[in-house]
Formats: sequence, structure tokens, C-alpha cells
Amino acid sequence: MGFSCTAAIITMLRKYPFYLKATVILFGLILLVYALFNLKDVLVPLAFSLLLAILLNPIANRLHRWKIPRVWAIVIAVLVAIIIIAAIGYFLSSQIAGFTDQLPLLKKKLASLILQLQREASHRFGLNMQRQQEMLSEAETSIKPLVGQTLGTLAGSVFMMVLLPVYTFLFLYYKMLILNF
Repeated sequence: MGFSCTAAIITMLRKYPFYLKATVILFGLILLVYALFNLKDVLVPLAFSLLLAILLNPIANRLHRWKIPRVWAIVIAVLVAIIIIAAIGYFLSSQIAGFTDQLPLLKKKLASLILQLQREASHRFGLNMQRQQEMLSEAETSIKPLVGQTLGTLAGSVFMMVLLPVYTFLFLYYKMLILNF
């Protein structure tokens, strides 16, 4: 059966001209990229949770060998991962908080740097300070929609953080069914 199917594919490949085969292959690749781009909201959490499930599988198996029921072994493994990720997040946020203590000094330096840059632009390009302020205000109004996009991305990230443990649990729980499939 497999040999006759392979022979049919080889015959089909010889039958059509190169330009038609190349067009079909390129169209298929474009369609694949388009589908992957549109499914990124589903595929990214699934990929991360699959990776996390692969990393947590030895822990869950070890706990199960210690006579802990399978469901509780998986829950404990996922909770350990959440605690480790939360500890890393706490460490990073404390470092960022330490950085915000230096923020007033950085603002002062940035303001002096911008003033120096404005003087240089005025000198080299002949742009007066009023025109530079107008250009900055135009840039500021164009940046405002980006704030909404940032909030939307933040909400998507929070949603992904909620789905990640659920998907990881399900991957670990139904591991044998997935492998048999």
C-alpha cells in the first residue's frame, strides 16, 4: 500500500511542469504562514504549556512513583513550577523597583540631553525650537494609540498565564492518550 502511494506521488510530480509545482508549493507555504499567524493566540500558550509539561514530566513521574496519586502528583509539579516562576518574577520586579529609585536622576539627565540635542538640531538643520516642539507634540499624539495596544498585550499575557497551568496539567494528565494517538 505504501509503495503504490509513493509511486503515485512520484508519477504526479513528474507529470506537472515546474512552474505549476512551484506555484502550488509557494501558495501552500503562504497559506501555512497565514494560518499560523492567525492562530498564534491559541498556539503560543499551547507551545509553552507543552514545553512546561515536558519539563515537569520527570517530577510528576517521580512523585507518582512515591505512591502519590497521579492527579495530585501533577498538581504538585505544576505548583512547584508556578512557585519557581513567581520567584523569578519577584526577583525581576524587585530589580525594576530598584531601577525606579534612580528614575528622577535619569529624567534630569534625559532632559539635559534632549535640550542639548535640540540645540544641535537647531544649529545643524535650521529647525527653530517652536518647530521642534510641534514635531514632538505630533509624535506624542501618534504614540497614544500604542498605549491601548500595550494594555491589550498585557491583558493577553495575563490570560496566557492563567491558561498555561491548565494546559500543562491537561498535557501531563492525558500524556498516555496523546502518545498513543
